Amino acid sequence: MKEGLRTEMRIKLKSRADDGAEAYPFMPRGTRTLFGYLAFGGELSVAAILREAAARGIAVAAPRVAGKDLEFLQIDPDSGPFATGAFGIREPLPDARRIFPSEEAIRFPLAILVPGLAFDRGGGRLGRGAGFYDRFLARLLADYADRRAEITLIGVCRSLQIVERVEREPHDIPVDCLLTENGDILCV
Repeated sequence: MKEGLRTEMRIKLKSRADDGAEAYPFMPRGTRTLFGYLAFGGELSVAAILREAAARGIAVAAPRVAGKDLEFLQIDPDSGPFATGAFGIREPLPDARRIFPSEEAIRFPLAILVPGLAFDRGGGRLGRGAGFYDRFLARLLADYADRRAEITLIGVCRSLQIVERVEREPHDIPVDCLLTENGDILCV
């Protein structure tokens, strides 16, 4: 079932890969650190959100693949610097300041913009299938279990990516709310 939905969503997103659509500019009040992403394969761009956050003095980071895991490195949303990673996705250079995992404490509250292929209104998320975000979120939430109330997981998607139900497995971590290109902010 998951693979069928993945295939369906990849086809839908491929046709929209170059339309320039952006996520509605939303960020939870008080955010001090923002983990974003660099859009790929029809995902909604969050570039405007990253730029606004940086302009407000919020630490902004983007993911980089490190083996089987993601690390989040601080970036300048406009200049990076960026490189193309192993999966053809832009990512920060490895010498950028690492925010997670790190010995340095993340400045809380933390907001995380989480991409996916499909989401449901209960916070279920279907990723691309490699488990990078599942492992990252599990580790982050375990490392900062005592700070969970200060972490907001925001699923970012096009309205067409919201489906009736995403099949969940025990390791799947739901998002707290969904953000679309239309300005819908759906808390779950």
